[in-house]
Amino acid sequence: MPLVMGVPALSIGLGLLGLCCAIVFGLREQRLHPLLARAGIKAGAVGWLAGAGVAAGGGGLLVAALLLSALGDFLLALERKLAFALGMAAFLTAHICYILLFAGLQGVPLEPMWPRLIVAALLFVGGVLLVLWLWRDLGFDRLTVPIYALALIGMATTVWFAPWAAWPAMIGALLFVFSDAVLAGQKFRADPTDLPPMLRGHGLVWATYVLAQGLLVTGALLAS
Repeated sequence: MPLVMGVPALSIGLGLLGLCCAIVFGLREQRLHPLLARAGIKAGAVGWLAGAGVAAGGGGLLVAALLLSALGDFLLALERKLAFALGMAAFLTAHICYILLFAGLQGVPLEPMWPRLIVAALLFVGGVLLVLWLWRDLGFDRLTVPIYALALIGMATTVWFAPWAAWPAMIGALLFVFSDAVLAGQKFRADPTDLPPMLRGHGLVWATYVLAQGLLVTGALLAS
């Protein structure tokens, strides 16, 4: 397979297709019709990235995490209550795949350990505070949101205990947590003014999410 700077050309091409989908969705989200087309373009951002991961030699867990994320993106874009619940389930399963993937990379010395412990503590405290902040407005989601938050924080913490070669994934995991935290505030808080103005739109959520997925893939490939 042809290589470009050591990376399979096919992987680069598929990654660029995903980037194009991400840019189109980010710039024209509200103008994309019909709804299924909008959902398909949104899912394509990470879906093509899954193909890039396959071309680059990524393992089954990495590809599964990306495909489940793409499915979650598709379902969330449908803007239906049942689709949202199924989308959350898809993302929760994707986080489990990421946990298994990065936990399997921990066979090397992890020193220095103190940065990992600090980040893990901050993630745990931040996750608890976020759930408490959302609690009064969660309603029937008081069971599902804490479970999802546990999976999300578990994923980010596991990534931070991977080999240091996976450092892009560590940044990506933090961006994933940030993106989902802002999205949760937008969806569940009854008063939108509870969020600063710069956090009320979807652009920042989408951009940090797509970047997070790309960095997770990069880190996994570097450390494998």
